[in-house]
Amino acid sequence: MNVKPRRLLPLLYFVPIILLLLFILHFFFPIQMLLGFPFTLIGLAPLIVGLFLNLQATRTLQNRTTFDSNGQNPKNLVTDGFFRYSRNPMYLGAVIIGLGLATLLGSLVSFIVIVVFFLLLHFLYIPTEETQLKIMFGKEYVDYMKLARKWI
Repeated sequence: MNVKPRRLLPLLYFVPIILLLLFILHFFFPIQMLLGFPFTLIGLAPLIVGLFLNLQATRTLQNRTTFDSNGQNPKNLVTDGFFRYSRNPMYLGAVIIGLGLATLLGSLVSFIVIVVFFLLLHFLYIPTEETQLKIMFGKEYVDYMKLARKWI
């Protein structure tokens, strides 16, 4: 079944825009610094973890199904690798990367941008994708939703 995806700004463009916004707002409107050096270096840990998670989840998708940021529908439902634990490991990785960057920058506005990013994913992107996946995979996806959490 070929389902027309709801038109949202593709994440391929959305994530870099969010990251650019994070840096622009930090340097021009930092509001308040929450962390100073050397405490900002704590951000390296989530940055590395998020990158690893994102790369592994991307690799799993590429090996198991059609993976195309241009809206091509997947041919298989992927439920192994990190997808066994989270239905959205790539989004989780992106949020963790954002938290790492916000910590490295240390400003309040950086954390606000990441919270807005998380909320957009949680309330706009994920529900749209889950609706499409329910249509494409039916009961198989509904059963998977019972086994794997939305985030972690």
